[in-house]
Amino acid sequence: MEIKLSEFSSGKTIHHQVYPDNFNSSSDLEEEHSRYCDSNYTISLTENWFEGIHICQLSIQSADDCNFYLECDKTHIGLFFCLSGSIQHYNNELKDHVFSVSQHQFHISGNTRKCITFNTASVQGIFIRLTPGYYLKIVNDAFDATLGNLKERGMSAEIKNILDELSTIKYTGRPKRLLIEAKILEMLVHLVAQQPRYNNVTMKDEDISKIMLAKTIVENNIQKPYSILELSRKAGLNDYKLKKGFKEIVGHTVFGYLNHIRMEKAHQLLTADKKAVNEVSFLVGYKNAQHFIAAFKKKYNILPGKLKKI
Repeated sequence: MEIKLSEFSSGKTIHHQVYPDNFNSSSDLEEEHSRYCDSNYTISLTENWFEGIHICQLSIQSADDCNFYLECDKTHIGLFFCLSGSIQHYNNELKDHVFSVSQHQFHISGNTRKCITFNTASVQGIFIRLTPGYYLKIVNDAFDATLGNLKERGMSAEIKNILDELSTIKYTGRPKRLLIEAKILEMLVHLVAQQPRYNNVTMKDEDISKIMLAKTIVENNIQKPYSILELSRKAGLNDYKLKKGFKEIVGHTVFGYLNHIRMEKAHQLLTADKKAVNEVSFLVGYKNAQHFIAAFKKKYNILPGKLKKI
């Protein structure tokens, strides 16, 4: 298995790495640090791999946008988490835009074999590749294309915490391998749990689509949420079907889900944007800051003012 990173315009190879099949290693894990400096960019890579898993911490710094070409010779499940900056991916020599990911967003793909061109000025992220066999063994099912529904989604507080821990592991050898794998398994739990729950759902496909529309409406209106009756009219379902179907598919009541995404957004605003508690309370839709503080403390077992200082 191999991966090659090149300059798009010149074809100059920047990074070329060959891995054993299934990322197998004769040691507990393999680790490699690479740094490439050019007049236009600086690229830093920290890679670890072992059976079924490859993880790369990536940093690209440039004053202007640069185009790069990435080639993978095997099909893997790829998860890219953007920690800062932004990145745009294209197919067919910059002709077809595939996806864009910005700070605190992620993208999941079940096929990283295709050659892809990407454009960025500065970006930091974590790229995880899992072999299909490893994913099948862990999840007990083939890669579910519905995970694509999560692409270009915002990271939850739980995912951010896992990424922070992956970025700051101080162990080496077997302890580091065990911790990396444990954190990736924890991440998969959170990602799979976010999927719409279609198994054993008796609703019609049309009604499921309306429930997913209602879910999107809730996500886009956390500051001024709609009532159940207003939401049901916008989604095109009666309120009984909306409440029953939302709980069945999303796993939360409508207002339980609203609270969940409010808290995730608040966590992001406090930790990443360092906004004041009163401002965050307003931005996530609370009229009373004390009510927000109590809800946040219940969710994360920490006062939002203390979290902001961490």
